[in-house]
Amino acid sequence: MRYPFLLSEDIRLGSIAGVMKSGTTWLVNLLDDHPEIVARGEMHPFEVIRGHPTLERVVGNKNGTKRWLMMTNNAWNRPYREDPEQTLADLEADRFRFIYEWSIDRLLTSENRHEGTQWVFEKSPIHTKVFYDRFNHYLEPYDRAIIHIVRDPRDVVISRWHHLRSLQRRENSDFGRPLEDEADREACFDLVNLKPEELSREKHFFTYEGFLESSLDEWAAVNESLAGAAKRGLCPYLCVRYEDLRSDRTATLSRMFSFLGLDPEPAGMDDFGGSTDSSGRKRTTMLRSGTGREWERIFSEEDHALVKSVCGELMETHGYS
Repeated sequence: MRYPFLLSEDIRLGSIAGVMKSGTTWLVNLLDDHPEIVARGEMHPFEVIRGHPTLERVVGNKNGTKRWLMMTNNAWNRPYREDPEQTLADLEADRFRFIYEWSIDRLLTSENRHEGTQWVFEKSPIHTKVFYDRFNHYLEPYDRAIIHIVRDPRDVVISRWHHLRSLQRRENSDFGRPLEDEADREACFDLVNLKPEELSREKHFFTYEGFLESSLDEWAAVNESLAGAAKRGLCPYLCVRYEDLRSDRTATLSRMFSFLGLDPEPAGMDDFGGSTDSSGRKRTTMLRSGTGREWERIFSEEDHALVKSVCGELMETHGYS
């Protein structure tokens, strides 16, 4: 099969990988402001997210195709009958790639961005446990790269808790969970109604059993698997820290742009990542004011011990103390 189907051979495909609430959305906005990059949020290519359709699932309906491949009175399927399972796998990958390209082509056409675009990025914060292998399997024919963003797990779990509570206040049942009772509702709304110093660990944070431990487990598993898989060298890979983007955005962006083979200091870089893009389209920022190191006030001694036991070694690797 010849690739690409629809896109220019000059366009390369990338993905931003990282645990949810690690700054993936912010990084999308920062990259998108480079004149040679088009970056958007989740395309949801892989896995199943609470029953929602993902691209891999949509193209993987094999029953009817397999029956066609095995029909003995079909003269056109003879080359495939000896190994129908491999044929189905190849066909599934081709269908995936066509729809992936088609989605990108439609976006670039609608925004008149075909000319000058060198990279197209999506982000994958939900399914990163299997992301590396899936990404390289389906996009193997293309020039591609992964940027992995990592954030202090203590800030990640605080941010995830605020995000869950925000979904509950908006009664978003797709990705949230219902409030348990009136006391839970009161504690949920306290997060926005009370001053930070009026909030307590016992009443207002991690009140759902297993939330903190499961979030830390995911942080360790995802970041370790991404870094470990990248050592196999299936595609160019760069790891950046959220904290470095916050403290020295220009230098960190230049590092990423150089990694992608682009101008490391494009015009207007100091203003990258704003609330609107170059066309005036409003963005989702996902950044709360005053975030960062809130755990210093919130965490108990037991919380700190749990963080150390689950994430300690990997935190040292990434420079978190």
